[in-house]
Amino acid sequence: LILPILNHAIYIEQGGVRNAALGSCGIASSNDLSASVYNPALLAIVNRAGLLTDSRKYFWDLVNDELSFNYTAIGIPFGRFGYLASSGSFFSSNLLNQNKIGLHYANFLLGNKLTFGVSAYQYQIGYDQNEFTVVDPFFQEYGYDKSVYDFDFGLAYRFSDKLKFGFVGYNLSSADIALAEENEDKIARKFGVGIDYTWGKANIVSDVKYTSSEIETQNGYEFSLGCEYELAKNFDLRAGYDQYSLSSGFGINLLSKEITN
Repeated sequence: LILPILNHAIYIEQGGVRNAALGSCGIASSNDLSASVYNPALLAIVNRAGLLTDSRKYFWDLVNDELSFNYTAIGIPFGRFGYLASSGSFFSSNLLNQNKIGLHYANFLLGNKLTFGVSAYQYQIGYDQNEFTVVDPFFQEYGYDKSVYDFDFGLAYRFSDKLKFGFVGYNLSSADIALAEENEDKIARKFGVGIDYTWGKANIVSDVKYTSSEIETQNGYEFSLGCEYELAKNFDLRAGYDQYSLSSGFGINLLSKEITN
């Protein structure tokens, strides 16, 4: 179990259960703090203080299983000075822990049409010290954990109240997370574009991503599609598709209040 982990760069899901229900779309369609991991440029459009959490356990009733994912983000608007947010994504198991701590900033460039955003990350990877790893000469020489830094950059353009486009580049410096200095295990770069179109009470969204990695088998395109429909006031139905799965969900706005200047 250890060997495949040692030869695969860090992998952490993108948080946000709304996005997950929409086929993991979010480059142009994130309307909450999930923008911090999908496209930081959209944080400028969110423009409200918030707290977002997402917790998932992958398997139940599986012996010796600790596979889980947790995501938390908090953000505060500063008016014309932009929007600032922080986030934490945590993948854990009984053998391996992978964390991603982020700081995000977004602001407008051209009136209220074009926004930009940047994210700076600290990636942390750590292996469990158990009866097998403590006697392994590899871990004795190189240790059990490592931290590296990387960053994302995004743009979003609102053509109208009904149509938005987004562009984002993930892990642009392709940081090396390998424990051993003589090895190389770089985090793959990704580039993505997204569209968000409102048609009546329906919101149609789609993302296309391309992975650029030194490992040829990891390179390729990912396509995702989602639809959100306002069935009633404050009640939305959601469905999505990508090449790996079908997804669905619903959202209820229990309480909201607008404060205007």
